[in-house]
Order: sequence, then C-alpha cells, then structure tokens
Amino acid sequence: MKRGHIIEEETPLLPWVVADCVIQELECWFRQAFHMREEMHAALCSRAQGCYAHNERFRRWIRGVAGREYLYSFMRHWLTGEVKDRYPMLYEKMPYEYWNGRAPSKISLDNR
Repeated sequence: MKRGHIIEEETPLLPWVVADCVIQELECWFRQAFHMREEMHAALCSRAQGCYAHNERFRRWIRGVAGREYLYSFMRHWLTGEVKDRYPMLYEKMPYEYWNGRAPSKISLDNR
C-alpha cells in the first residue's frame, strides 16, 4: 500500500510548530488566550496535512523556496475561520489583512 504525502517527511517544516506560532501571535494581538486552543491547533495541523496529502499545487507551494511563508499564510487564513466559528465577537475585531495571511506585526495597530 502506498503511503500518502506527509509534510514532515518531505519538507523541513513542522506544521504543529507553525500552528502554535500563528495561534500565539493572534492571542498576543487580542491580548488574551483562547480557551479552545488545543482544538484549534489540531484543526490547523489536520487541515495542513490534508491539503498537502491531496493537493499537488499546495505541495509545490510548500516545497518551494517560500514554503514556510506559504504555510504560515495558509494557517493564518484557516485560523481566521476557526476564530469566526468559535469566537464570533473576536472575529468582528480581526483585521482583514490577517484573513489574507498577513502577520499581525505587519498590520496597523489602529485596526484593533
């Protein structure tokens, strides 16, 4: 039986580390911890692995020169969806640029 594509085996990237970083950067942005952090973390890792296993274009992006930045960007985008589902009041305060994968440090603090 042929094994599917696995990010950690085919790249130097560790999805669980990236998921932890994007959750932490958003917690810092809001200045509060998420009480559903573990579930959000698991959802981001699962989604990254599923996309990598089943989508050739996603694999090319992740294997490319800017693979780490792509993974961060996608996870920020997916995290926006998790926040929308789990924390609708916080979602309304999220900067639009985060939905597009930009880091909070690159977004104006006036948007808070």
